[in-house]
Amino acid sequence: MPTRPRHSALPQPSPGKIQRFPNNLGQWLLELRGFVPSALRLLDPDLLPELNLTRLARVSRTLLHTDLRHRENDGLFTAPALADDSLTLLLYEFKSYPDPATFIQALQYLTPFWARQTPPFHPGNPQEVRLAAPSVYVLHTGQEPWDQPRSLEESFAGPPTLLAGELPSLGRVRMLDLHRFPAAQLEADGSPLALALRLMQAEAAPWSEYQAVSHRLMAGLDRCMVTERADGWWVTWVGVLHLSHYRTVREYNQLLPEWLDWAHGHFGRRTETMADSMAQYWQQLGEQRGIQIGEQRGEARWRNAQAREMLLAMLESRFGEVPPRIRTRIEKADAPWCVAAAARMATADSLDELRD
Repeated sequence: MPTRPRHSALPQPSPGKIQRFPNNLGQWLLELRGFVPSALRLLDPDLLPELNLTRLARVSRTLLHTDLRHRENDGLFTAPALADDSLTLLLYEFKSYPDPATFIQALQYLTPFWARQTPPFHPGNPQEVRLAAPSVYVLHTGQEPWDQPRSLEESFAGPPTLLAGELPSLGRVRMLDLHRFPAAQLEADGSPLALALRLMQAEAAPWSEYQAVSHRLMAGLDRCMVTERADGWWVTWVGVLHLSHYRTVREYNQLLPEWLDWAHGHFGRRTETMADSMAQYWQQLGEQRGIQIGEQRGEARWRNAQAREMLLAMLESRFGEVPPRIRTRIEKADAPWCVAAAARMATADSLDELRD
């Protein structure tokens, strides 16, 4: 069984990243360690077994183009083929609206990489040029239907004689139109990426449906937690931020405690950092939800402290001095644990019966 990562391995987003969440949702998903295999399973399952994803590498988002202008792709990866070790380029682009220039943008992102693969030309000693084959994936998250980007060939205009010939093509292109993609397929896939996409589908759904999807997301993450714990942590952040940016104040204050309770069960005290970050963010904006969750966190800490004092006082009265090991455990406990422990110890014969 894989060892569980230390808490320090779990990423903590910056306040700026939290604030820009709606405009950079695609980049949040691309941070998932399992993004590429999960995306291929959803969009291009035939290609998935042909690639050696143990050698997957992400290319810099910013590549200097031939016109010396910087352009940033959403996600560009390389992976060698299992059959002959030839390199494949996997380009992922997130779009919130139908964009007729998608293929032109894709060329702008791919061309600088191909230029780096081209060997210097020496007269009398020509070298064969072998470029990495591209596979382009467009993930459309907007509400407006968009079945397929216009192809590169369809973008050309000119004399019929020219258009009848062979025109450049980007070859393999796959499209995921999120709000028309089968929800059942996302939930059946069960990866952190698929679960996050399912939540995004419910962005404007009735509150009862959004709640139900959130609960199924938590249940799905339960099943991923052993092998994909870091991705589970990151999708938990996506769930909390999606709730805060896309739902009402009342809905936020109703569902956030459930998210935090679920996260506490898997990540322990690390969840306090998440709650405090959200409270600080909304307090800076002066909104009710930040103030309310800040008050809730303060009340929870007070309840925990009171419960610890109560349990320690009961144990000292019944058994005398509490050993340091048990005292340390109690000082880290929350109120529910202390109440349950007090109930057990009311009829216990010794402190040895104090256990989780």
